[in-house]
Amino acid sequence: MSTILVMAGYPAESFGELDGHTIIMPPLWTRFHREDMQKYLPKADALLASGRVNADMLAQAPNLKIIANCAVGFNNVDIAAAGLRRIPVTNTPFSVTLPTAELALALLLSVVRQIPQLDRHMREEDTRPYFASGDHMALNLEGRRLGIIGMGRIGSKMAELARMLGMEVSYHNRHETVPGWLPPEDLIKTSDVISIHTPLNDETRNLLSRERLNMMKKGSILINTARGAVVDEEALCDLLECRHLYGAGLDVYPNEPHVNPRLKKLDNVVLQPHMGTNSVHARRNMAAEAAHNIAEFFAGRRPPSVVNPEIYDT
Repeated sequence: MSTILVMAGYPAESFGELDGHTIIMPPLWTRFHREDMQKYLPKADALLASGRVNADMLAQAPNLKIIANCAVGFNNVDIAAAGLRRIPVTNTPFSVTLPTAELALALLLSVVRQIPQLDRHMREEDTRPYFASGDHMALNLEGRRLGIIGMGRIGSKMAELARMLGMEVSYHNRHETVPGWLPPEDLIKTSDVISIHTPLNDETRNLLSRERLNMMKKGSILINTARGAVVDEEALCDLLECRHLYGAGLDVYPNEPHVNPRLKKLDNVVLQPHMGTNSVHARRNMAAEAAHNIAEFFAGRRPPSVVNPEIYDT
């Protein structure tokens, strides 16, 4: 049977479909180090990826036949290098939907209710002033407009959650799929909250440029759980520092794991370390979805979530 190399440790029950195959995996919730990967890559017929996979790594894996990326995004994988060897690359678009939308909503609520700032105050020695203070007045979400950039599965789930709170929802996609579509500039100018749910590619890199960020309404909010490079981070810092924006909730950054020092100094930003799918339930389901792609491939079928379908064209 085939050898499956898993870059990070997931619950064993995620791999039921791969019974009979050899699975090489680190302990639960840990990752293989570079030395481990160099040791095991030559043996791998399949790679269940959860980190960077570049051309050098592929060169160390002469038997590799499929890469199952354990994420919805796949910019961590060198798609061109995989394509040269006609290696299919898959992702996990279904299992990440709800947990990522939940985090986007949690970030939004944390920003409007100023939860991190108030939590810090409540840890001070004298908390009495805050119980009688008119400071830290919150915003309500009911009746405000949420502008979603990227109305795919996650964006649609975020829209569903926001409507439950009484928000109006508009969106921008390359194509109009449901009512509420607006051109990007109109969406940015008219929204009280912008939430980003688009994949990172050549079209979306720096999509929220300085010019477009400057179009955001005074007192509006930016939420990003997609990819950091979609936003001009320096321009965002400028708008947060001058308080043109009420605040921001960020789970992603252009140069992870580096976080811009300017963001760290701001009290109107809620920061998370790329935790959109960081729950036991989500990670278990993601690994199972990735394992299903691998199982389908070794059963002689086309995996359901191939992100480089062009390898099948010739």
